[in-house]
Amino acid sequence: MQSVISETRQEQDVHPIQFLVNLSRDLIFPKVGTIYMMECSLRNILKINHHYNEILLITIILYQ
Repeated sequence: MQSVISETRQEQDVHPIQFLVNLSRDLIFPKVGTIYMMECSLRNILKINHHYNEILLITIILYQ
């Protein structure tokens, strides 16, 4: 988890939608706690707005 956050900080210039595409391609969310932590990380690091949170929720739903 920590490595994902570190990599994210280095890629702040990546468009949030592209970041979520990369995230959905590279990660599978096995636990609800991990999903919550990832969402908080995205909000804090990328300062994404409500629109991108909806995209994130759609991405999470696809994995359930």
